[in-house]
Amino acid sequence: MDENEDFEIEQTSMTDDVEAAHEDGVAKAPPLEAVLSPLLFEVVQLSEARTFTLARHEWRVGNYRLLEEPSGVCVCTKTGLIHLYEIYNVKTGATLEPIGSECIKMFGEDRMLEEAAQLRELVQLQKIAVDRVPLDLKGHFSKRVLAGLFLHGAFQPCYANGYDAERDYEFLLGQFNKRSKPALEEIRRVDAILRRGNNSVRAWLLRRAEEYGDSIEAPFLEKGGAA
Repeated sequence: MDENEDFEIEQTSMTDDVEAAHEDGVAKAPPLEAVLSPLLFEVVQLSEARTFTLARHEWRVGNYRLLEEPSGVCVCTKTGLIHLYEIYNVKTGATLEPIGSECIKMFGEDRMLEEAAQLRELVQLQKIAVDRVPLDLKGHFSKRVLAGLFLHGAFQPCYANGYDAERDYEFLLGQFNKRSKPALEEIRRVDAILRRGNNSVRAWLLRRAEEYGDSIEAPFLEKGGAA
């Protein structure tokens, strides 16, 4: 174990001790801001829980924004960022931004990592559509992206899917997982869902790019609540 690892363990231990002291109401405990990073301190201040160990479970990723230049600055003071997130507290309704990718990892929450990755990949797909690159199911999509598109309402109810948008999502997911060569009618249906007409995924991506640019909100916030 090198000196840096010793320091990290010592700092983590000290932070846990101070948080526990505040939780127990110890009068002479040093202020949290003296031992917590700027981000962790803000997270605790905006949470119901009084320690980061507990407070981190209250947060979700609410928004993602892609910058054209590395000009973003995280709450933790790290500079040179292009991937910026806003996080949302499901208990207090508080928000905190901008947050960089590395600080999302500090929460140690798999759901937050998945939400961050999904929003980021949806914006990347949107840029592909804006650049007029033909959308390719196996080349540009993933299970995560397909699920994100469905949650955001990208699949439109129409005559072709019996006015049930979930059918298009399930069909594309099945085609994505399929190992054998698709039939001609399956190829045509994939093409129609992804690329043809005003109800296509491409049309949806272009509409939201025009309205929101390189920014996307989590579906649980778009629907007015947090699950």
